[in-house]
Amino acid sequence: KTITSAVLPALGGFLFGLDIGYIAPILECASFKRDVANITDPKVEISDAIEGFIVGSFSIGCIVTSFPTVSRYFMEEWGRR
Repeated sequence: KTITSAVLPALGGFLFGLDIGYIAPILECASFKRDVANITDPKVEISDAIEGFIVGSFSIGCIVTSFPTVSRYFMEEWGRR
């Protein structure tokens, strides 16, 4: 019981960090810059403020959808049938 209560939160934290780690290469992708940041030249970098806002938005989205009531809505309404 004790080991399970320690391993599950550790695994959740690891997976959350892994998800956030995926955003770094996406921020450099030319199509992401064009579609999300409205930057047409792929050599231009996203400003630090915009980059922080994007990463923060992803983090807030992860936290909000981790609540069962919110995630249940999205799974029932938008999930596969």
